[in-house]
Amino acid sequence: MMWAIVGWIVWGLCAALTGTYAVTWYEFARARRDSALALGVQAGLWLSLVVAFVVEPWSKLHLLWCFPLAYFAGLFIASVTVGLRMYAAVILLERRLQAKRMQQEMRTDREWSAIEQQACRVIDFTPFASVENGEVVAPNISDPYALVTLECTGMPTPVKGFITHKVDFAHLWAAFEERGLSDDEEVIVFWTAKDYKYGFLRFLSRVLPKMWVTVRRKGSSEILQKLCDPTRPSEPGFDWMAAMRAIEPIVEWKPEVMR
Repeated sequence: MMWAIVGWIVWGLCAALTGTYAVTWYEFARARRDSALALGVQAGLWLSLVVAFVVEPWSKLHLLWCFPLAYFAGLFIASVTVGLRMYAAVILLERRLQAKRMQQEMRTDREWSAIEQQACRVIDFTPFASVENGEVVAPNISDPYALVTLECTGMPTPVKGFITHKVDFAHLWAAFEERGLSDDEEVIVFWTAKDYKYGFLRFLSRVLPKMWVTVRRKGSSEILQKLCDPTRPSEPGFDWMAAMRAIEPIVEWKPEVMR
């Protein structure tokens, strides 16, 4: 009988504490305090225990260890929830920033990495420099050499990017200005900071050229789009060999440091 009375006293104290937490949680929630989530989870767990120990014939003395356990469980659940929310917010922010970068001109390697190793058709080449007697001549060494507009296999809309390495610019200049294109040709480029002859060169990629420039038959970009889509080459009648022959480069310019 004595332990039953002690148990009810413990239960009463726990019920009072639950009520206090519930009121505090309500006030904190209205004020949008950061700790409202933890208080709400703890109050909910405690309320479940208070009700359960009335309904079930359990010794209410077990509340002496159940309540502290529920307290720390509430902190843990609230921490995990906040962490997941922060992670989701970071992912959403990164996607928005990437979309914003794609609407603007790509300049840094991080921005260009969005089209890493994708086949991109150059639909516009705007040089800010020139090549004279085999040397790149630029009005200002701190400015980019050119601006290109690209249609890439992995991007839903065209993207623009600044050419900031003189070797990449010289190769684009050779394709567009020196050689020129016929009506049935197009320029396909591949940007990559990974495909170097030696692995350690990746750590120096910031100062190395990164663009493989090719001239191919017009329509190669559409074929490359099919080849890059794992669901399309299996279409009935798709000829792999004919497709590979059709997209072979007519002429290409690749930096010496690349494979």
